[in-house]
Amino acid sequence: MRLGPGEELLSVVTRGYEVSPVLPEILPPLVWARLRSARRKARTGLLLYGIIRQGPIQISSQLPYVSIREGRRQLGIRGPGNRLPKWVSLMPGAHELSFQAGNSIRFSSFEARMSLNEGDVLIAVCEPVQRSKSPMADMWQLGIIDSAGRVRAEIHYTGASGSHRSR
Repeated sequence: MRLGPGEELLSVVTRGYEVSPVLPEILPPLVWARLRSARRKARTGLLLYGIIRQGPIQISSQLPYVSIREGRRQLGIRGPGNRLPKWVSLMPGAHELSFQAGNSIRFSSFEARMSLNEGDVLIAVCEPVQRSKSPMADMWQLGIIDSAGRVRAEIHYTGASGSHRSR
């Protein structure tokens, strides 16, 4: 992993979620393959992946999901029925995104501001809280990988929330 000059990676930890910098060397293989493809084509955008351990046929009101929005626009959602990484093309420039993970009982969310240059890929990998073999909080890995393969640490977290929904 290479950082740009004067950059450092920070982790953000709250009660309902944890955000860590993306580490390219430990990305899931499907994400790594999509990243290589995007970089080879010099594309700019977002790559979203949810680490979902429950099957799509499982009967449960607590099926986990991860999603990203920009304003009112849903950029991507991953859950038990869609396990492949989601690619979304984004224009170079400033973006304010909302990240959310949860199920029908609980959710956590936060907002982040970032600027993408031509050829940058924002990687968002999340393992939400699930019923089996799961972390205690939604675990996000976020980072911008530039066209040279360096991880940029230019994500600014602007807000957070979480809730338990009552039945």
